[in-house]
Amino acid sequence: TILGNIATTSVCTTCFGAGSIPKEKCSSCRGSGVVNESRTLKVTIPAGVSRGETLRVTGMGEAVRGGTAGDLYVRLTVSSHKSITREGNDLVSNLHIKLSDALLGATYDIETLDGVERVEVPAHAKIGSFVVLKEKGVPLSKSKRGNFIVRLHIVMPEKLSKEAKKLIEELKKEGV
Repeated sequence: TILGNIATTSVCTTCFGAGSIPKEKCSSCRGSGVVNESRTLKVTIPAGVSRGETLRVTGMGEAVRGGTAGDLYVRLTVSSHKSITREGNDLVSNLHIKLSDALLGATYDIETLDGVERVEVPAHAKIGSFVVLKEKGVPLSKSKRGNFIVRLHIVMPEKLSKEAKKLIEELKKEGV
C-alpha cells in the first residue's frame, strides 16, 4: 500500500477561473461565460472519403470560459448510388448485354461519375468478364483515381424466332 498526499487543481466554480466575480450576471450567459448558439457551417468534404470517416473542424467545438473552443468532429455518411457501387478505390457497374453483342462485340454507353462514357465490349465476351475504364473511379488526389469496372452480364433471349433457331442450329453444326 502506498500512502501520500495527492494534489489536484480545478477551476473555481464561482468565478470559473476569471479571478473576479461580476456584480451583475450577464443576461446572455447568466454568469457562465459561455453562450449556447446554433450556427450553420460550410465544411469542405475531400474527394474519396468513405462512410464512417470523421472530419475535424478546428475551433468550432464546445466553448470553454477563458479558453479557446474545442474542435467539432463530423462523422460522414456516404449515400449509395442507384447503379454504381464502391469496392475499395474502384467503382463497379453492371452492364447487361445481348448474346449477339457478347459474340460479335459492341459499343455501349454507361453512366460514370464523369458523365456518360463509351464502353467497347470485345467479341467473344464471356459471362462474368469485365471492362476496365482506367482512372475513372474514386478520386484519391488531384491526379490519381481508382478504376471504373464494368461487369458484363449476358442476357439470354426469352424466345427465338424460327429464323434465329435455324441460324443457331447452323452454328451448332460448326461446333460453336
